[in-house]
Amino acid sequence: MNPSSHLTRRRRELLEWFQQNAPSLAEAYEAAVRLIGCPEFPARLHLVSHLVRDIANRLPDVLEGTTSERVEYVNILDDIDQLWRKRFPHATDYGDQAVAQDVSSVVLPEPLFRKLEGLLHLHRESRRRLRPQERLFRSELSPEVASPVLVRPMVKQFEDVCNWFQTHTHLRNETGGIPNERELVQNFENFERVLVGIKGQFFTNIGEIDEILQDTNP
Repeated sequence: MNPSSHLTRRRRELLEWFQQNAPSLAEAYEAAVRLIGCPEFPARLHLVSHLVRDIANRLPDVLEGTTSERVEYVNILDDIDQLWRKRFPHATDYGDQAVAQDVSSVVLPEPLFRKLEGLLHLHRESRRRLRPQERLFRSELSPEVASPVLVRPMVKQFEDVCNWFQTHTHLRNETGGIPNERELVQNFENFERVLVGIKGQFFTNIGEIDEILQDTNP
């Protein structure tokens, strides 16, 4: 089967939109489409799932012009470890006997306290951040359709599709339980419906929202 036959008009429009608005993801989308058109391609499900996951995770940052920030726990904890060893020079092993004194009388130096306080702050902020799928639906929607009542079911539908692909990103030892062709294509088309909504500057009226939700329902 010629993979280009799966580049329908809608998919060509989506590809052009990616090239203009999210060029770093254009090749990923085109590759996924071409793989959808090649049922005989080895590890096809695995590869398409990786591409869909990466597009879904990175698209909010690309559209918002931001870079997703991750809390670099290892680097911060290395700094805390150095300060900790200065305060407790005999605590070479952080087991039950790490600090041989009554902990109720321990006073932390200000630099160590500030590092711990900063780490907790970053951790709380990372917990408060919206998930990528939530950001896609909240950042650009007009106020009248951005209410949680309307956004929540759209996010849920998109998350269900993304989670389906997430479960198939890794190769498995067993051959049983592999989705059939129809299931793969259907989930990919549901994923594309969300992209079409984003391409169309999200949803301009309630009717469009209802239509998309009905389309993505199994």
